[in-house]
Amino acid sequence: MSVEAQTVEYVYVGDGVSVAFAFPSKFLSAADIIVGLDGQEQIGGFVTTGAGAENGGSVTFAAAPVNGVRVSLLRRPPASQLID
Repeated sequence: MSVEAQTVEYVYVGDGVSVAFAFPSKFLSAADIIVGLDGQEQIGGFVTTGAGAENGGSVTFAAAPVNGVRVSLLRRPPASQLID
């Protein structure tokens, strides 16, 4: 019996202009990506694309995160247990 969990995080700094931030690792569902601004989880105001793509995708905000804001993209897939 094995348990599989992989967490990957990419961190950027907002510049007040950029709206798209890459998530260059594979993820299976947009719901697997937790988006944070200065440590606060965001529940809207962005679109996640690229689910299922080998090279990942991106998170695009409706409005650019302000200059100096820490933008974090964290893959947190649901816990899954593989059984024989």
